[in-house]
Amino acid sequence: MAALYELEPADLRSGAPIPLLLARIHPEDRGAVKARIQRAADEGGSYVVTYRLLSRDGSVRRVLSCGRCVHDDAGRPIEGRGVIIDLTGCPTDAGDEAEADVDTPDSPLERAAEHGLALRRAVDECRDPFLRRLADMLLLEVGRRLAAEPVPPAWRN
Repeated sequence: MAALYELEPADLRSGAPIPLLLARIHPEDRGAVKARIQRAADEGGSYVVTYRLLSRDGSVRRVLSCGRCVHDDAGRPIEGRGVIIDLTGCPTDAGDEAEADVDTPDSPLERAAEHGLALRRAVDECRDPFLRRLADMLLLEVGRRLAAEPVPPAWRN
């Protein structure tokens, strides 16, 4: 994540500061991504969103982010967990014309990602490193399959 967002790993060790992450998201995608993640935080759900990142050198990377907000006992969001997969250069990469995907109907793979994130949270409570690795492998493979799905026409403009 530090490499994708061009941040220092030390800045992410205690959690990714939201302003640092939002600053790297393409300005045309930033509002939609922020709204989708906020909706997941407010409703306690997960999100699957594709958006563009701006590199310091001006290049653009396309990423897929799947995450879920963790709430405290009072129901307030306290942290977000998930995975980010670099889609740049994938056969389905729509390039710089891609826009944030925030309203795509849930596909079976998106639902699998959501359930995989719930599985990962439950496994974290068990504190079993082997099960944690298996859950991470599942999420990675679901993310790869999501990345291989055809790019919706709306992303191509």
